[in-house]
Amino acid sequence: ERFEKVQKEAPLEYQSYLVQVTKYQAAQHCKTWIVGKWITPREQNWAPRGTHFHQFVVPPIFAFRRDCTYGDLAAMRLPEDVEGLGCCEVTNLLLINFLVFIFRTSRFVPLRPEVTCC
Repeated sequence: ERFEKVQKEAPLEYQSYLVQVTKYQAAQHCKTWIVGKWITPREQNWAPRGTHFHQFVVPPIFAFRRDCTYGDLAAMRLPEDVEGLGCCEVTNLLLINFLVFIFRTSRFVPLRPEVTCC
């Protein structure tokens, strides 16, 4: 349910490129991983050579693969006068902004829509 909410909040033209993967084997051909929970070095081995791991997890994942790259943890600063936001709301807001940033950077290459991947 959280994935669907995040997907719907992403810009419409990018929603089809966000696909939830529940088994690492299903993502073995994806070169862009958005990691929302801690993964072990063994789980990272499912990613192909040259994968970039966008991290959205605390603590950060261990940069185990020398043939892959790892992004820094996403962060943002809210204005001092913001009130009434709980940590879950800030987390979702940060995730949406992080995904929009990934989509708009030149490093992100969208997959063909018929490919189901992360």
